Amino acid sequence: MHLSRLEINEQGLPADVEVLRLAESPSTNTEALSGPANHRRLVWTPRQTAGRGRGANVWQAQPGCLTFTYLEPDPGIPVEKLPTTSLIAALALADALRPLVPVQLKWPNDVYAKDRKISGILVENHPENALVVGIGINLTNDVSDIDLPAINLLQAGVAEEQIDATSLVVRWIKHFQDLLELSRNGDLRLAEAWRPLCWLSGKQVAMDRGVSGVCRGIDPSGGVLLENDSGIHVVHGGTVARVQI
Repeated sequence: MHLSRLEINEQGLPADVEVLRLAESPSTNTEALSGPANHRRLVWTPRQTAGRGRGANVWQAQPGCLTFTYLEPDPGIPVEKLPTTSLIAALALADALRPLVPVQLKWPNDVYAKDRKISGILVENHPENALVVGIGINLTNDVSDIDLPAINLLQAGVAEEQIDATSLVVRWIKHFQDLLELSRNGDLRLAEAWRPLCWLSGKQVAMDRGVSGVCRGIDPSGGVLLENDSGIHVVHGGTVARVQI
């Protein structure tokens, strides 16, 4: 089922974005990856039954969770900078959520409110070299059975009448496209933009690959900076295994 063009235009979504709204989907990323990559496309569902996260993680999408995937056919970013797109997506989501609730970013692509996860992002590469960005946001869904500290917008203090899924998606796409353009032109100061939002900053962090230290933000290439007795280390891969708050 497609959203009506009238609804899309009223919300300000760019006219060149095809919108596919599904009643249910195993995974919006899988849906986007299986289709063509010759134009921008938004895949959106209120019910995702087999969502994926980074690595072996899963995204548990209960009723009240916003789940969508955006396909950008030509990100225009050099191959060596593609890993930064997950951080760019997270920055755009922080911008989109800012009118509703203060948030912070957990490297590389989780969004936190009140020290609990409110959103996750999965960036993948389409076989035709397009960029696929999947996002899940806890709007009003029950998060009690999620196996990590989580929160939804209601619990974060947002009034239910302020929660508009369409507006959130549109704001994110606009912010994401703006940040991508800055990155293409070499004008995005990634580390500076990330610094005031960095949830890990000043915390003792252990990575799954054995490196640990106090987080000092990120470097311009998007790697997380960890300081320990042997100096400051830039970590680009892996996941955060443990955080001492």
